Amino acid sequence: DVPLILTELKTKDEVQANNYRRPKSEVYKAVFADLDYVLGSPLADMQPASECGRASKAAAWTLYGKAKLQYACDEDFASEKSASLTSAIEKLTAAWNLRSFGELSDIPYNAIWDLSTQKSCAENIFQINYIQNNADLGSTWNYLFGPSKTGITSNKVGLMQNMTTKSVYDAFVAGVTYYHTMKYADLECGANGYGGNNWIVMRYADVALMLAEAYYWQGTEPTAKSFLNMVRKRAGLGDWSGTDLRQGIYDERRNEFIQEGLRWQDLLRMYSKQEMIEHFNAINPNFGLKDLLLPIPYNERILNTEGLYQNPGYGVK
Repeated sequence: DVPLILTELKTKDEVQANNYRRPKSEVYKAVFADLDYVLGSPLADMQPASECGRASKAAAWTLYGKAKLQYACDEDFASEKSASLTSAIEKLTAAWNLRSFGELSDIPYNAIWDLSTQKSCAENIFQINYIQNNADLGSTWNYLFGPSKTGITSNKVGLMQNMTTKSVYDAFVAGVTYYHTMKYADLECGANGYGGNNWIVMRYADVALMLAEAYYWQGTEPTAKSFLNMVRKRAGLGDWSGTDLRQGIYDERRNEFIQEGLRWQDLLRMYSKQEMIEHFNAINPNFGLKDLLLPIPYNERILNTEGLYQNPGYGVK
């Protein structure tokens, strides 16, 4: 539940009057309404490489499918799960059908991240653009995520932020000899470290694995496996042959999208609240129900202590 502003507020009194939390069901409806608006607009189905930082209908279909899938997996909307899954599949299929390639394995994985190809890479649906060697418009992940003390990804020393645990790297089938990401590397950015590497917000491997998720939750396992195996094939792996398809799909998402910022939302779909608590309890025994949400900051709460009520477990502040 968060404040939801859908009209222009022109006065301080209007701002204060609207500064209260609205039910998340209303927030979802606003997201869906915005996406309906986008899909009824004259936007291009896909943008050319020169406009890859602009919205497209393929991006709208993808975001719509993701939002519907998130909604379907939310326990608070369990009564609508079946209809939401059907809607998610419809939206994600529309995005999938707009792709300009055949199989996902036709797209080399490196093409997603290579600075010379990522703008035109057919897998990338939407990306945020950065300008090399520009202090204001360059990417800092190049060195923030880079290896410490060596400066391999630029002439600037890496800070090893956003690093994952060794157990995750060990889960990969192929061996690995380093523990930092090369997804955001710019080897030509010079001493300042400001990279020209784009942030890929949406790509077709995500669409394929979300379709695998949606079909799994719907109970259509053969179709779920077919989309899962598309991603595995591109990774050089054989068809999935495990016994727990849910775990297999979400493990594939973890490996495919490592350090792309998708994992928390994936976990919220993978686990019920109780399962989530049990999962993190095994890592940190202090993890509890309140930790599924962050607290509302004090500086926001004091603006409207009643309307900006605190999340459970964090006290009055």
